[in-house]
Amino acid sequence: MDETELTEAHGRIIEDSIDLETMINLIISVHYLGKISSQFYYEVLYDEYFTMGLKLRILEKIVPQAKADKKHIDNLRRLSTIRNYFAHSGTQFIHPGKLGIDSMVGEVPDPKKPDKSIDYDSLYQEFQRKQPAEFEYLSSLLHKIGLSPDFGNNTRNA
Repeated sequence: MDETELTEAHGRIIEDSIDLETMINLIISVHYLGKISSQFYYEVLYDEYFTMGLKLRILEKIVPQAKADKKHIDNLRRLSTIRNYFAHSGTQFIHPGKLGIDSMVGEVPDPKKPDKSIDYDSLYQEFQRKQPAEFEYLSSLLHKIGLSPDFGNNTRNA
């Protein structure tokens, strides 16, 4: 993946992750308050210390405990991990390649396996494979609580 492709992939993953997180926030808000409360939404769910991991843990508690739902929660966790790779792992270490100084190589070490490089191509492909199904899953949960998944036509407001 070249620098331009990486930049585009980064933007796409961040934007898609924001959409997924927004859907989860709406589900949590309606579950606990019976409506979307802008105060709860922005002061609690959008607080910098209210992590995606915590949001997924709460979602796991409020959705049915069917095997399919567990698989969706696991996939959402994986998408969050991939998002974190793109959002937080960007420092390249430049070193000579196999052909010496004339073939400098830029790599980003994997924080979980520092002796290996992050494979942004495979992470991006995995995200692109899993994201549509999880968007549909969260859309179906929103529909069940009376919200439109398009974010623009919701009838419950603060």
